[in-house]
Amino acid sequence: MPADADAAKAVDPEVEERWGKDLRAIEESIRLMLSNHLQEAEDLLAEATADVAKREFRFDAGDHDMRGCFSFVNALMSLINGLASLENNQLDIVLERVRLADDQLTADSDWPGRTVLRGLCNLVAGVVEIMQGMPSRGVWHVLRSWFWLRTLESEALTFDGHERGCVRSTALLALGVFNLFVSMLPPTAMKAAGWATGFSGGRDVALSQLRACWEEGGIQAPFAGMVLIGFCVDVSSFLGELRQERAARHHMAKEILDWGRKDYPGAFFFAGLEAGYLAAERDLEGALAKLDEIRVSVEKLPAFLFLVSVRRATFLLALFQWQAAGDAFADAVKVYQGVGRRALCPSLSLNSHLCYSRAGCKERAAEMLDTCLAYQKTSFVIVKDSRCPPGASQQGARGRASSKKEEKKKWSPLDKVSLRQAEAARRHAQDPAGDANGRG
Repeated sequence: MPADADAAKAVDPEVEERWGKDLRAIEESIRLMLSNHLQEAEDLLAEATADVAKREFRFDAGDHDMRGCFSFVNALMSLINGLASLENNQLDIVLERVRLADDQLTADSDWPGRTVLRGLCNLVAGVVEIMQGMPSRGVWHVLRSWFWLRTLESEALTFDGHERGCVRSTALLALGVFNLFVSMLPPTAMKAAGWATGFSGGRDVALSQLRACWEEGGIQAPFAGMVLIGFCVDVSSFLGELRQERAARHHMAKEILDWGRKDYPGAFFFAGLEAGYLAAERDLEGALAKLDEIRVSVEKLPAFLFLVSVRRATFLLALFQWQAAGDAFADAVKVYQGVGRRALCPSLSLNSHLCYSRAGCKERAAEMLDTCLAYQKTSFVIVKDSRCPPGASQQGARGRASSKKEEKKKWSPLDKVSLRQAEAARRHAQDPAGDANGRG
């Protein structure tokens, strides 16, 4: 368009060069993240932030302080990296980085790019708080993001500056995710959200915005694509859509997966979504082959390895491969035990026990039943090992100090039921006749 061409010509060469350099840093960090090189992505953003800090900004010429943007992307990286490694307090770290990004964005000039990012900061903060078990506070933050996002349709989607591609892509993603999130709220909550914010979007609007974000191929296209695949493959079925509707959704998912394989070869996230797609298409053998392919690349990332193991177990169950399913459930338990996690271990151990029992593997079945029953206690002694901070006195071997504390474990309803069933299985094994007659 002529207006776009005139705007591009008016940009100062130095400002345009800076913008291009910063944008390439973001694009490359996203590519590294999607390819499972999370630490390299964080390092790249740290270098870019240090470079921007040395600049004298020329806001009147269209210059931007991108440190807030880098910090926001870094917060997303820390969310994925923390969850992948099952580090303690990872969600607290993400919230700290999101707040840092929001503070840094206030130092930038007033332009639509800053507006959309401040909205995204609140949106991500809300999602993280929901993950932390604070649903009311989280939903409030998500709805509060509309204070910034509500102007995007009139300002960001039609923005004509040299930053148009980035601004429009990010705005479409933000609007799409917001509308999709709100559309998943219970009807009464959705009405309250509409009354409180004045927004009038919905699921169809959200999907069209995400589709446009992906089709335009901007900087946020891979994220929009992944959200669409997740909805089309998993959420669509959960919502009870008819087979004909799901077939159309699956066609879209396949289209995006083909694109992801071409533009982001080896990307773990697209490969993981493809396994779910293949299973939804009833190609369980293909789904298992894809998971085996993924497993090699996530051996050092406990959370991803855990998810792969649980998925494998689920698909193997659908194929009635009882012993292999028992092995996969047991692998998932080992991953959590290796990082000191206990949630879901009783349930997964019991699942493994049942699979081995069905396969006739009595010895392995007994081992996994013992593993499950070992979680009957509610108090656990936690041993923490920590390094002395820089500058502190070094005591003990190489400055390491250990401490012990007792932690009370509150089991989830699922784990509580699993523990009761495991106890019943133990009683039956010890006295089959008595158990059958209702004794013991």
